[in-house]
Amino acid sequence: MAKIHLCCLFFLINSSCLLFGQTNVNEGIEYSGFKQKYDKNIFNINALGVFVGDYKLFYERLLIKHLSCVVGAGVTYENYLYKWNVIETKYDRTNLNFPSYQLGFSASAGFKFYFNSVELKDSYIGVLYNYLNYNYSFDQGYFGNINPPINAYERYRSVFLNYGYIWDITGWFCLEFATGLGITYKEVLDVNYSTYTYRYGYKVPNSEEIVVEYNEGISLLPRIGLQLGITF
Repeated sequence: MAKIHLCCLFFLINSSCLLFGQTNVNEGIEYSGFKQKYDKNIFNINALGVFVGDYKLFYERLLIKHLSCVVGAGVTYENYLYKWNVIETKYDRTNLNFPSYQLGFSASAGFKFYFNSVELKDSYIGVLYNYLNYNYSFDQGYFGNINPPINAYERYRSVFLNYGYIWDITGWFCLEFATGLGITYKEVLDVNYSTYTYRYGYKVPNSEEIVVEYNEGISLLPRIGLQLGITF
């Protein structure tokens, strides 16, 4: 009888180990009696964000198999793509020289679905909401100093559909590439001279009167990300 009880107890223990080892997939899998845990967290930065003056830290957390959430926060400063656009088109506008940039704010939130992996790697699709706020002021104009300076801003609210891939470089580091397309709502509070004239084919202000202009619009914008991260 004692042998029967021992055999039953041994059978129950083995069955319980197999059951928990198979159902709790997010915790890991068994290798020769040792458990290898999956990485559930990533901290990373977008290396390409510097081109648009967006310095943001992202955090990603695995929620369930194949599904994760992403949040990010940071600061903005000088949008180089906007600056290049001003250089190219400054004679087509009556803008007040180049703005003096100030610190702004950026934030992101979204979800990712991983196709072939129960951990944070390989290919995925995702939805990402992105907010960018750039602040700047105008203190120099065509006719000299502007006193007091006039503050202005640019604000972008975007929803992107992304496709990406994460490579596990080492046990701690990963590389992520993502590209996507999104709908963007843009608000601009700009500063210009009220009247102008054309000289040699260029717009030149002929009055010192300054006006503040508010513009808004919706457009499609692409997104490219190259992110370096730490996994744990």
